[in-house]
Amino acid sequence: SRAAITALKINWVVRNLLVPKVEAKFPELKNKGYNLAHCTGIDVSQVLVVRAGIHKSNALVWIGRPPNVAAKLSGIRDAPYNTFISHSVFGSLAEDAKLSGDSKTLMWEERVWKAMPSVSKVYRSSWTCHP
Repeated sequence: SRAAITALKINWVVRNLLVPKVEAKFPELKNKGYNLAHCTGIDVSQVLVVRAGIHKSNALVWIGRPPNVAAKLSGIRDAPYNTFISHSVFGSLAEDAKLSGDSKTLMWEERVWKAMPSVSKVYRSSWTCHP
């Protein structure tokens, strides 16, 4: 739930702070058709983290489904939908991460996803959340 809410906050920051500042500072980019875009992908499951490499030159290697699924989801460009979560994440969301305020409107839309056989259903959102 925290990751999903944070993704909606990131969406708010990009739309309301970053895009206007980039467009104001570099108007030629917008004039040439460039649009600053982002996408956040989230998945959940067991992950193995291994430190690999040689002494003083190593890195963390993330092994498991979530890093791969999240990376694939974050590569989707389907504006205005900038947040994608797996079915596993959606199933574990708290109410405040699924529904908007007093109106209790569902903030997520179910979609069929064929990019990865292990994940056939994802949810997308165009909602934002003020940080």
